Amino acid sequence: LFFGNNELPNCDPKEQSNKLGKLVKQEEDALRTTDRNNEYEWWYFDAKLDDGSVLVAYFWKIKNIKDFYYIGVNYNSPDGTEYKKIKFFKSKDVFFSEDSCNVQFGENYFIGNIKNYNININKNDFDGFGFTVNLSSTIPPYRPQDGIISAKEDYFAWLAAVPNGRVNGNLFFNSDNTIISGTGYHDHNWGNVPLQKLFDDWIWFRGTAGPYTIIVYELNTIQSRGGYSIPGIFIGDSTGIIYE
Repeated sequence: LFFGNNELPNCDPKEQSNKLGKLVKQEEDALRTTDRNNEYEWWYFDAKLDDGSVLVAYFWKIKNIKDFYYIGVNYNSPDGTEYKKIKFFKSKDVFFSEDSCNVQFGENYFIGNIKNYNININKNDFDGFGFTVNLSSTIPPYRPQDGIISAKEDYFAWLAAVPNGRVNGNLFFNSDNTIISGTGYHDHNWGNVPLQKLFDDWIWFRGTAGPYTIIVYELNTIQSRGGYSIPGIFIGDSTGIIYE
């Protein structure tokens, strides 16, 4: 019996992709995966509102023997109020654009062009909880090199499409319609191998200091991928990259 090759390709630092250049194009935030098995992709948004509340939404796509499409939402306010739920959708109810970020799950959507995004969570899908917001970027998009960590054909990719931005919109919760504002973030991730087959773990930080936005991370590959520590730091403001 042959169960496949146990030797996994290494994350060779000399073979990491660096072809795209500094300019991030809007199609980089569009659909990046194909219909090959084991591919996954997600578009993520979070916001810290002016009242101290935290709002999170993520649209996931997974290609496998059975395809999965789902949205997760989280809401936490300083008074301890919280809401979270994951809802799955059928293939016939989803749409992805290859030209720009245009992701639609039923009446929920995540649409934008690197500079401005409109995100809608339909309250009818989430027990009366929902929101409609505009995310307007104040920091140009960022990715380290091409944003891809690869081991031959296996890879994981990250694009910080909006490292920081202004958020304005409406929140629907407990029969209330509240006007909200704050700051937000959006990134886009995709890959073709389960994360646990590339990484042991990662550490992530994001914050602001005056006009500066700071992102710091460290990813640690599993020993069979070389056992590398991959640290990174990004500091940017409205003019672009200050340090990376």
